[in-house]
Amino acid sequence: MATVACPGCGLPRAESELGTKECPVCHAAPSATGAAPPRRAKPGHADPTDGLPADASELGARRADPRSRALVVGAAMFFFGALAGIGGVIVFQAFDTDKPKPDGTPTEVARKPDEPNPQPAEPAKPKPAGPEVAPLPHEPGAKPDPEPDPEPDPKLLLPPPPPGRVTIIDLGPNLLDTFAVPFPMKKGEHVILKGKVKAFKVPTLDAGAVLDASGLEATTVTAIGKIDGHSTLKLNAPNGTVHISGKVDGKSVVEINAPGGEVKFMYATTGTKEGSKIDNGSTVSITARVVEFKGDITGTGTKVSVVLTRNAWIKVASVSGKAAVEYKSQAAGWSAPDVIVGSVAPTAAFLKKE
Repeated sequence: MATVACPGCGLPRAESELGTKECPVCHAAPSATGAAPPRRAKPGHADPTDGLPADASELGARRADPRSRALVVGAAMFFFGALAGIGGVIVFQAFDTDKPKPDGTPTEVARKPDEPNPQPAEPAKPKPAGPEVAPLPHEPGAKPDPEPDPEPDPKLLLPPPPPGRVTIIDLGPNLLDTFAVPFPMKKGEHVILKGKVKAFKVPTLDAGAVLDASGLEATTVTAIGKIDGHSTLKLNAPNGTVHISGKVDGKSVVEINAPGGEVKFMYATTGTKEGSKIDNGSTVSITARVVEFKGDITGTGTKVSVVLTRNAWIKVASVSGKAAVEYKSQAAGWSAPDVIVGSVAPTAAFLKKE
């Protein structure tokens, strides 16, 4: 049997089938004339020249089109991104306007476009300074005017008297709150006090100074400085309190009349601290209900005499050297006072006097 190639794909076929059957591969239709039909392109293989321009000068223009599109798209994206960022900042500022600034001042609130711009208020002008006026007493928080200082009593402003001359200060029958001698007594001054006072402060006495307050009735008496150098102190505090803080020394004399009251020599003698010590031939005479000597009583010729009133007690820390301490009750037949005494040196004396 004679074979011929298929005019479409070249497949060997029987010559008798060319005009009666289509090719099983390329499906070429049978041709009555026996001419080979045009071959069909194989599927999946596109023509590489398809879509190319006929003129070669147009190839550069066609290639530039994709980049132009990319530039246009990029510019559009940048523009819309910028718009979105500006919108976000505006929205954030709108929510953040009420927050105070670091210095404590509030931030400005954004105005609406149709809202007029308010003019800043002018600062208030300071009022001219005028005379200060005190608030009325009935106004809240008003304080009453302070009471004017009383005029000083002329007798309380005396200059120091010359040594050897007696100065008398009479405070009068009215009870004063506080009185202190208005000048130092360290050069033999001699002062006599009269009247009544609640609190009397005794200055330092030295160099033979004399302070006679036996005519001054006081509720409390405080003597902070020492009494030294042949000085003399006389006090009067019925049912009152007398506190002696300094040392009594140098053959000085102290007389205290406080019936029903208490007399205390306040500070103990310890080591280098003499406290309320009585020493060197000084003489102390006391009348009181309560008497206490916390300092040492010592020295040759030193003598302490105590007269106790009803329901009394006496307390002595120590007696040393050649000092002597004696006590008695003011009236016979009173109950015996309570007596507390510390150390008494063999050369010293502590005794009860009938």
